[in-house]
Amino acid sequence: MTRQEEFKAELFDLLRRYKVEMSVEEQPSGYAYVVTGINFWSYTQHDGEGNEIGEMINLTVGCWENGKE
Repeated sequence: MTRQEEFKAELFDLLRRYKVEMSVEEQPSGYAYVVTGINFWSYTQHDGEGNEIGEMINLTVGCWENGKE
């Protein structure tokens, strides 16, 4: 497995574990759109009895390098 394939597998595992959707954030700029970040979003998670077991996730990341903001 290449390093890229390993990264992709780990990322997808993390998205599944937290039930997170990933999308690109864009803003209009003149006649085009500019990418401003990547958004990770998940509903609040509940168990079968309606108890909250995981809070909502709404994280937009911009230009982060090596895990540093």
